[in-house]
Amino acid sequence: MKIQTHFYTLTPYANLLLIQSFLSWDERVVIQHFTDLKQLILQFYMGKEWGILHDARKWELSTPAAERLANKLIRVDITGTLTHHAVVNGDSEIKKWQARNIFKDVANYEVEFFTDRQAAVAWLASAGYQMIPPYDSDTI
Repeated sequence: MKIQTHFYTLTPYANLLLIQSFLSWDERVVIQHFTDLKQLILQFYMGKEWGILHDARKWELSTPAAERLANKLIRVDITGTLTHHAVVNGDSEIKKWQARNIFKDVANYEVEFFTDRQAAVAWLASAGYQMIPPYDSDTI
């Protein structure tokens, strides 16, 4: 099951969730993203370790209020068995700055920031996380 909107795509793999972010986000998008994210976590990752590959190269930034909300939801809703979160921002310094603000104070799992996707995939693979074919290719 793949969830696709104008702002993000969530693709579950066996032990890795691929998140692709697009456009600018406000609080409404953040709330919908975390609602969809929780649905996939409950369906595919409960009771087992998993990682996230977050490709944010096409993301354009978030409003300050959306940044604060995302930080709160990341610390509250994305816990449990998640162990590694790789964030790919590309070369944008402002994206790196905002992503670091969003993930500040996360202590339950490892978060690393990357400029290219291959380095992020290698880091996740070193921890045992791979994009093994998804459960199915249906899109909702």
